[in-house]
Amino acid sequence: MKKAFFLLLSGLLAQALPAQHETLFDDFTSFGAFGGPMIEISSINGEVGADVGGGGALVLDDFFIGGYGMGTDQPDVTLSQEIDGEIRDITYNIRFKHGGLWFGYTPKQYKMGHLYTSLKVGWGRYSC
Repeated sequence: MKKAFFLLLSGLLAQALPAQHETLFDDFTSFGAFGGPMIEISSINGEVGADVGGGGALVLDDFFIGGYGMGTDQPDVTLSQEIDGEIRDITYNIRFKHGGLWFGYTPKQYKMGHLYTSLKVGWGRYSC
């Protein structure tokens, strides 16, 4: 009888205790904001370049919404083209700029390791 009472009491106490967070800091909250620089690596015609910019967002529980902006200056690309029956090398300096809204979802933020997903919806322009 004592064992059954002890097990029942232990189970009830375990349910009553608050859940433990696994975060690095004690003051875990799922509301706030973040921002900072961003770098994206890309390749055009075998030449590697980097998009550089920044972004930030407001965190609302498991979701975030914000904005971003990026720009790049890819290395010069030289292509051979036939012009008036003659093959000529033409050099292009390709530049991209884009920015827009940034949406994301981060479930189980209280865990030390957790996944997130995001979607950037925006507009941009190019020049060469």
